[in-house]
Amino acid sequence: MPTNKGITVAREEDPDLKQAIVQAVLADLPEWFGLPDATNAYVEEAAKLSLWVACYEGQDGLLAMRVRRLGLSIIAKPARQAAKSVVWALRNTFIIKGLAISW
Repeated sequence: MPTNKGITVAREEDPDLKQAIVQAVLADLPEWFGLPDATNAYVEEAAKLSLWVACYEGQDGLLAMRVRRLGLSIIAKPARQAAKSVVWALRNTFIIKGLAISW
């Protein structure tokens, strides 16, 4: 099971990549993001807002290292001294493995 060792959180800047990441993570959570119109709205918003992505780099097979996107947070900054989380999501696999409560 992944621990918070090896997990990095970084801001993604590329609008197309931001949308792809949000689409992939939210698609993994159909019980929470199962309404296509609502999910598409988050994907579209991601291109315009700040996106922070949690990644885990670990072994994939014998020798290859693989970076997996664990989750994300989309942040809106409506004012200079304020920010709000638009959506926060963690892939099902990592919720089940307890990462959400150990992080």
